[in-house]
Amino acid sequence: MSTTGDDELNAKLEQTGVQKVREKLETGKYGAGKRQQVEHWLAEKDRAAERRDIDRMYNLKKDSNKIASRSNFIAWVAVFISLSALIVSVIAMLVSTAE
Repeated sequence: MSTTGDDELNAKLEQTGVQKVREKLETGKYGAGKRQQVEHWLAEKDRAAERRDIDRMYNLKKDSNKIASRSNFIAWVAVFISLSALIVSVIAMLVSTAE
């Protein structure tokens, strides 16, 4: 359950920033009463950062799949054009040798 004091501490932590809060926690700047809340706040920040990283990775994978799919389509178009050119060449060769 969140109290006004917890909200005030959370606001101060937000203002201080994750890195500074970690440094203060490591050097023992937060007393036993605040330490647990600070650790909880940092854990929440870590989970949020992890979720952002996962979302970012998912979007990158999705974009990579789109690029791979387009590249695959372009490759098939190139194969079709090459085969068409080969067929036209064979027909031209047959026509020229038949004359």
